[in-house]
Amino acid sequence: MKIMHIISSLNIGGVETLLLDVCENIKDSNLDSVIVYNKEGSLSSEFQKTKAKLIKITPMKYSKDRIKFILQLRKIIKKEKPDLIHAHFPNYALFTYFAAIGLKIKKVFTLHGDEPRYYNSLRFVVSRMDATIFVSKSFLQTMIKKVKLNIKKPFVLNNGINFNSLNNKEKKLKQELGLSEKSILVGMVGRFSSEKDPLTICRSIGILTKNYKNIYLVFIGPKSPHEPHIYDNCLNYCEKNNIKDKVFFIGERRDISNILNSLDIFVLSSFNESFGKSLVEAMFMKVPCIASNIPPFLELSENGKYSFIFKTKNETDLALKIEQIINLNQTKKNNFTEEAKKYVLNKFSIEKQVEGLINIYNTLLSKK
Repeated sequence: MKIMHIISSLNIGGVETLLLDVCENIKDSNLDSVIVYNKEGSLSSEFQKTKAKLIKITPMKYSKDRIKFILQLRKIIKKEKPDLIHAHFPNYALFTYFAAIGLKIKKVFTLHGDEPRYYNSLRFVVSRMDATIFVSKSFLQTMIKKVKLNIKKPFVLNNGINFNSLNNKEKKLKQELGLSEKSILVGMVGRFSSEKDPLTICRSIGILTKNYKNIYLVFIGPKSPHEPHIYDNCLNYCEKNNIKDKVFFIGERRDISNILNSLDIFVLSSFNESFGKSLVEAMFMKVPCIASNIPPFLELSENGKYSFIFKTKNETDLALKIEQIINLNQTKKNNFTEEAKKYVLNKFSIEKQVEGLINIYNTLLSKK
């Protein structure tokens, strides 16, 4: 079975990392992957180590390049003759639809996140794809209501995590930051974007420093090129409220095992998400987790069974939940995190996602 994936780049990103994990875990299946992209990136060498065939299309710089992209993509489709095309972004799903007109090839699209700028493209393309995959049930329900989608054939398939990549036992972040091992280190992993709401975490730490002199916060993730003010707002808040020495901004990192191993508490404060990969990774690493009470996080944590839940955008409630974890005795904390690890290991592995993808592909191709 030959599957052609259409993505934008081979750079580090949630979608790209997920596809890389899929490619690395299909070696024992009957899937052959072709990846069409238009930008090289920091994951290029890792993609080259997989058995996937990589095909680069000339990057799009201007609107007029879209037609050129579609024509190049159509030429590649005709040459490669895939059994199925799988697009991973709304605009690339749109290009895939036009490039494959009349070619009688099944087309699948995964909607990985909520991107308002693509709503018009989304409404057009989901009714014309042979299947659309959503990464959680709540995200599917939200998008149907919010965008009024007319989906031809919806599937729900949770993102899979390559847990083997999290087996590094290093625990050096506190030392790197100049903190003692007895300090309380709270952390969040993710890009500085408005929907992640990092400022609420800063405010909660501002509340907690009054009673906990040894509490610190670390942000792992880059400044968003589209919303640089979100990062700046957090930095300015910390400076104005005299907690600059309590909050660390260390940018994008690849040593996630080391990061999560070093945290005492993990927080994900988003008010708009489709899934929550970093939350699953933290649960697997047995870090006590706190997440906002949005539907995908409630679904992922089974309504707070495996993660503490706080009221979205409410720094006081978040501070209270952090304090509850701080005051948990070690036995209860260990039991809580051990159960959370068992839960995500059983439900969100990359192997389960590959199995789910193969089932979806087989379902569609059996009707070809």
